[in-house]
Amino acid sequence: MYHFKDILLDDYQKWSHHNFIYEKEKDVYIPYTFKRFIEDVNNVAYGLLHQGYQDKNIVLFGANSYTWMVFDVAIAGFVGTSIGVSKESNAKDIQNIVSFLDVSLVIYESEKQKIMDEVSSSFPNVTFISMNEIEKLIALGKSLQKPFLDFDYRDPNACIKVVFTSGTSSLPKAVMLSEKNIFAGYPSLKKRAPMDRTDRCYLFLPLHHTYGGIYNFYYSLISGMQLYLCSHIDHIPKELLEVKPTVFCSVPLIYKKMYQAVHQNNALLPSVFGGCIKYLFCGGSSMDSSIKQAYLDAGISFLCAYALSETASSFAIEYANQENFNSEGVVFEDIDVKVIQPDKDGVGELAVKGDCVFLGYMNNLNATKEAFNEEGYFLTGDLGYIDQRGHLYIKGRKKAVLLTDKGENIYPDELEEILKQHCNLITSAKFYVENQNLNAILFVKEETYDYHTFIHEMNQKLKRHEQINRIDVILDRLDVRLKQ
Repeated sequence: MYHFKDILLDDYQKWSHHNFIYEKEKDVYIPYTFKRFIEDVNNVAYGLLHQGYQDKNIVLFGANSYTWMVFDVAIAGFVGTSIGVSKESNAKDIQNIVSFLDVSLVIYESEKQKIMDEVSSSFPNVTFISMNEIEKLIALGKSLQKPFLDFDYRDPNACIKVVFTSGTSSLPKAVMLSEKNIFAGYPSLKKRAPMDRTDRCYLFLPLHHTYGGIYNFYYSLISGMQLYLCSHIDHIPKELLEVKPTVFCSVPLIYKKMYQAVHQNNALLPSVFGGCIKYLFCGGSSMDSSIKQAYLDAGISFLCAYALSETASSFAIEYANQENFNSEGVVFEDIDVKVIQPDKDGVGELAVKGDCVFLGYMNNLNATKEAFNEEGYFLTGDLGYIDQRGHLYIKGRKKAVLLTDKGENIYPDELEEILKQHCNLITSAKFYVENQNLNAILFVKEETYDYHTFIHEMNQKLKRHEQINRIDVILDRLDVRLKQ
């Protein structure tokens, strides 16, 4: 099992003078070595412990930055529970989190000072400090003259990190992750896509999510991979050419835009990412299979991953050079995944048990109980099936399934994707069953196209119970405004 303490001690011995994190300052990437990073973590952790924050819940509020990363590892690795919050959060969001999760300390970037001024007066017993004060904490840690990284090991089953599953409403679902949860996926990832000191990862995913914070950041501490922080989302195309990453992790929307940027010329796809790309990881939602195939045809390892916050990110990723363009990945060999109440096609709710599965939702016992079945499996809420080779296929969300009068399942998400693949004028579709017939509402880019004939032709390709009886066509006003 991996521990932050052992990982950092090993890094310090092997890679002290190697560059680890690169951050833009005045349009120039400034490198931070492993030595600098680990020493900063060591001193910040000692400083926070000296100030009485052992086993306390601590919020990090701000954009991706070197400073954010130091605080995060110091807290999660050696102090208390690190609670990353979206940089887009407003005062009400922060108030809800501080109150509901019994927060003792909020560390925020200076740009959030106005929000903090609004929030802090409501919590006289909570401390609020700017990330700019990191140098004071580093100085405090140094002055204590403690042995280097001489911290107790974290309880592998204790909560050290919290991520949010569905935003930050008045009662947020806060996923509690342990050190065991966090590092459970690394051995399986390494089997599928080996990475090392020679690799460069361009990181734009938010660090407060498991995808960016665990798979991009924490796992690079083990592999030694260099991390280049995106300075702004608008700069992604330019910085990809500058960094020339070998590893890039993103979501389907970004990959779709990159594909469109080369006017669907597959041969140009590698150059969009700087020409050195080794692995493209795709998670967050299902990828259009035709676009995925385009990347594979361009000679790029395009690895789909099935990931949830409750499983500390992925528990299924494809093997490099063995991609299946319909699959969401190959289930990790050390994870127990089963299909609950499969239908005649083998499709049912996916349930997971293993070291990656979270501890529960913080301060929300009812939601935690509902998330697990009697056998201790986490119920994902996603419907799918697993083939004989371990490939995972997602059909939709359990709550979104439509049931015909004959007991046949219709998966709206999948059906919508099929229609959009065959007609790029359809932006989205909603389905409902009425009088034993399936009907659809199509949201479209233009109204002049003959959608009724299109649906008639599509019905010849669909299963009988998926065939659409009647449609209503509505112009997508948002798409029109975006064009304007």
